[in-house]
Amino acid sequence: MDAIYRITDLTKSYPLPGGGLLKKNRKVFRAVDKVSLEINSGDTFGIVGESGSGKTTLARLLLRLIEPTDGNVYYKGRDVFRLNRSELKKTRKEIQMIFQDPYSSLDPRKSIFNIIAEPLKVHKTGSLSDIHTRIVETLELVDLPTSDDFLSKTPGEISGGQRQRIGIARALVLKPEFVVADEPVSMLDASIKAGIIELMTQLKKKINLTYVFITHELALAYHFCNRIAVMYLGEVVETGNIDDVIQSPAHPYTRLLLDSIPPTEPDPDWLDKRFGKSDFSRNAEGCKFFVRCPNPKDSCLHFRPSLSEIKRGHMVACQLG
Repeated sequence: MDAIYRITDLTKSYPLPGGGLLKKNRKVFRAVDKVSLEINSGDTFGIVGESGSGKTTLARLLLRLIEPTDGNVYYKGRDVFRLNRSELKKTRKEIQMIFQDPYSSLDPRKSIFNIIAEPLKVHKTGSLSDIHTRIVETLELVDLPTSDDFLSKTPGEISGGQRQRIGIARALVLKPEFVVADEPVSMLDASIKAGIIELMTQLKKKINLTYVFITHELALAYHFCNRIAVMYLGEVVETGNIDDVIQSPAHPYTRLLLDSIPPTEPDPDWLDKRFGKSDFSRNAEGCKFFVRCPNPKDSCLHFRPSLSEIKRGHMVACQLG
């Protein structure tokens, strides 16, 4: 498989309060910390980890919605951060994003027609008649009505599941090759969630999409993805084929996630409550997972491991793995 995306030492830092006026004294938080990955054409590449692990920041960097502090992102061999305005606009027709919240990601004042038409108008894709035809075709792809009555509705007049299908339609209307789906089902009921995942699976087959699928649910990633990267505090700690990582996890954080069953009622802090809180400030030199690792060595406090291959295509950042 050819790599459609190649990421090398990608870093995104944000300044923290304190440190004075001198740049060298300022403290920073690395939301994404020297991430290197390859995403192949045709992949459904899962990025998993708890809240605060850097998943969404990484996704936004891939689409150049934010600028990096350091590192490179190559799409089809071209560094997206070196594209000029015209080149970037052209590239964005091929790379799109499905956002997490179907309630806040759609303009409540606009009709469904205008929401889906907006990308086509930005990229000046055909006449009004052509735009209408493309919208109808896209709505059919995502199993939504195509009547004028439905097209005239606003997001507040349709269900949550339909709203997320509109979000998917908006991402697909430009006929992209690469789609980043940022927790696209996390805010939906279980029955609706299953329908959206099935839809995304069928769309991949119909129009040959490559996905990056961001989720905190390992079971969902196992069902939907063929490759996976596990993130912890901005770093990729393990990556490989989904079966290798899930069936033979090598990093203690991956094993922790697999061994842990979250409570029935959603609680974003359940992992902290059960296994201790992540420390964003200490242990800057050593392994970031040291404070939560069930079996750390003294050397882990001063040694930060990099990804190394333990099996073809299966990599882990742990000296214990």
